[in-house]
Amino acid sequence: MTTWSAARDAIAAILDSVAITVPVATSIKRVYTYRTGAETEFPCVVISSPPAKRVERGPGGYRAKTYDVDLHLMVRDAEIARAADILDAFEEAIIDAFDNAVALNFAASGYMLLSGPDWIAVGEPAPRQGSAIPVSSAHGVLTLRATEAKNYIG
Repeated sequence: MTTWSAARDAIAAILDSVAITVPVATSIKRVYTYRTGAETEFPCVVISSPPAKRVERGPGGYRAKTYDVDLHLMVRDAEIARAADILDAFEEAIIDAFDNAVALNFAASGYMLLSGPDWIAVGEPAPRQGSAIPVSSAHGVLTLRATEAKNYIG
């Protein structure tokens, strides 16, 4: 059975490949596999840990393990409206990336984005240190469901 650590690493690998071209051409700069509180590379995704986990059992040895994982997207831009647009573009790109990722080395598995974006765009009143440009931030949360299913008999 796959551990949360292995599932988290597989999710991170998918997120590492996410890029957008509009409103700006950029990609996820870093995937943090746990919250540090000192994220410095933007845009980034923080994978919440530990996730909610559910195990279901069925006839014939069937077992499905499901993780509900919050993905925190963080972007920064000089313009608050553009920061929100970048966040929206990343949400769509992440949905597409998980639509294309059918398995995580599981016997049978899948992903489903359950909700999002529950995002907040905030303009910071003071410029970033060493910069005359005020920084705007946008933060979104997508909830991802990753399921591993196996039949242990037969």
